[in-house]
Amino acid sequence: MKFEQAFRLCSYALLLCGFLVLAVSGGVTPLLALVYVPLVLWSWKRERSRPQEKPARRAGYPLLLQASSSHTASRQGSGRLQLLIALISLLFFTIDLIFLSGFVDSTIHLLILLSAFKFLGVKTDRDYLLLYFISFAFLLIASTYALSAFFLAGLLLYAFLAILSFILFESRRAFAENRVARFSLKSYAAVSFLICLLILLISIPIFITIPRSSLGLFGNQKRRALPMTGFSNSVNLGDMGKIIRNSDIVMRVAVDVSVETLPLETKWKGIVLDRYNGKSWSNTLTEYQRVEAAPRGFLVGQNRRQEEFQVKQTIFLESFSNVIFGAPEIIMISSSVSPRDFILKDGNGSLSTFRRGGELLRYVVFSDLMSRNEKLALYTGGSIADSIRQVYLQLPELHPAVARLARQISRGQQSPLGRALIIEDFLRRNYSYSLENASASAEDPLYDFLFVSKSGHCEYFATAQAVIMRSLGIPARVVNGFRMGQYNDWSDYFIVRQSDAHSWAEGYFPGTGWVEFDPTPSAPDRSYALLLASEVLDTIDLFWTEIVTFDRLKQIDFFQGLASTMRRTSDIASVWMQRLKDIDANDWRRSAQHYLAQYWAEGAVASILSTLFLLGWRYRRMLRMSIKKRVLGFEGTQLAPEYYREALEVLKKKGFSRRPYETPYEFAVRVNMWIPDPALVRLTDLYYQNRFGNAPLRDKEVSEIHHLLKRLKQWRRGNTN
Repeated sequence: MKFEQAFRLCSYALLLCGFLVLAVSGGVTPLLALVYVPLVLWSWKRERSRPQEKPARRAGYPLLLQASSSHTASRQGSGRLQLLIALISLLFFTIDLIFLSGFVDSTIHLLILLSAFKFLGVKTDRDYLLLYFISFAFLLIASTYALSAFFLAGLLLYAFLAILSFILFESRRAFAENRVARFSLKSYAAVSFLICLLILLISIPIFITIPRSSLGLFGNQKRRALPMTGFSNSVNLGDMGKIIRNSDIVMRVAVDVSVETLPLETKWKGIVLDRYNGKSWSNTLTEYQRVEAAPRGFLVGQNRRQEEFQVKQTIFLESFSNVIFGAPEIIMISSSVSPRDFILKDGNGSLSTFRRGGELLRYVVFSDLMSRNEKLALYTGGSIADSIRQVYLQLPELHPAVARLARQISRGQQSPLGRALIIEDFLRRNYSYSLENASASAEDPLYDFLFVSKSGHCEYFATAQAVIMRSLGIPARVVNGFRMGQYNDWSDYFIVRQSDAHSWAEGYFPGTGWVEFDPTPSAPDRSYALLLASEVLDTIDLFWTEIVTFDRLKQIDFFQGLASTMRRTSDIASVWMQRLKDIDANDWRRSAQHYLAQYWAEGAVASILSTLFLLGWRYRRMLRMSIKKRVLGFEGTQLAPEYYREALEVLKKKGFSRRPYETPYEFAVRVNMWIPDPALVRLTDLYYQNRFGNAPLRDKEVSEIHHLLKRLKQWRRGNTN
């Protein structure tokens, strides 16, 4: 093989290796892989027929600068073409990001498009350097998905091809100037293999032994503990405001369900506080009970629903508290949460564990998620137990104006639930959110917040909600935790910061239990550029944190999984090799004709079933809603979430995401400013009628919903029809 052919082969193999690692990691769809791989192979075959071109040499220029400034007359005057390619790529990326895909998928599509442009053009040294960069970008994105045996094998192959390609790249000019020089790809490959082997021999012992010796030389450089005074058993009013001003990351949460299916008010619940003395909240029910481990984990939930919405949350918690965070209601915790394998539960239901200082705690929580409306639907009324009244109706001596305000707000409301809801609405409409801690130094912080400053952060809103509820005879308490946080599209988890720390209130109602009330208005959003930069940096940080903290248990799990994968692969290969041996070379055509004649009907049926499956998956929510309506006879309240989630999914692809603080009607009004078609408004009307008005979903309305969703899907930005 000639040098230029070998160079092109290795360069294309490097690009293809990076892409295949990404494909195996789940970064691209099989359909896209089936299109891209043949394109790379076709381009390489096309390049094989090109003659080797001699690069121009400029005296005094470094080798890479000469390479980047070389080539033929066909390259001269191509500035306009390069500008056109850049504009097309930027336009494609923008359209893809806004209307079609998320940021990660859009970036992958952009890299694929750029490499495709380079396939169709004449390859200069600068073009090959760009292809090398694209291949490395494929590998880097793949590393954010999973650390598996396939990724490790692909990484080793990529390292070998990268070393070989760059050696050939540096040798390219010498062979171009001396065409009679002998070339042996085998010798280059042997040298590259030895270099790769030396790198592995040096890096693998470090990779394995450093975690086994508690990070060796780096053992004293532990992760910085975060000062989080808002998550202890005693919290002064104003402490939470000190936390919210900081943007440090405190935990990351990955869920096993689509983000759109999570209730908008989902929070990561932490510690519950029950006693108020006028200036601070404290936890008085500190008689901890040890939760014993079951075979699958720690069962902490008591009353399990038959139709529970179970959500798995994998949480990476920084060192600031022993509290176990999770979405309410927690029903089980993985058995590997604690190095000593125990969980403590206090009288308020807060969970905690032991942890060594400075370590990153990783655990898995299973929660039965219920929206507040679902909980409120269970309210039956009735008397409240004395044990609840004794603890959660406690109040210090309050200013008389607070009691008058409570009576004024609740005037005309007879039920405790109605009073609690109107208190929440009153605080949200008449008070403003502020990080200024003006009321903290007052003699009576609550009075100062309600009647003087009328602004503050979440602590004051939660305290006002709980105290006013208690003054009206409704058991209430304060909860400290975190808002949902920022969703990271790169790695599919929520980034939760100190600034997401949050306080809210819970009220107790017979038949329902504890119900969340959050009167705090929404805080201003951070800029998109800062959010995007933080997502990328945090993905890299967490990935390498997992690498550095690859301790003995993780190593055992990894290599056991690697051995299992190798055994399965070997077994499958043995079976197929035996099948190939059983077929004579002369029987290939006859066997193919036999199987084609025998199984053509099965192939046709499989194609039809695949098509039906794709159509069913595309319209799964509407199909599921029709079956529930026409076959199972479900009521409107059970069907409404199906088509409303479909509408939210359609609008998200078009760039409209419902904000956490928006009601469905507010979201519909905002979208209607961009979409003149009132389809979403009508869908929202139907949703309210079916979900909360207990109105049955008629056949005529099902057809109307199909039509409205179709109109939403057909709309495009700039469309005024």
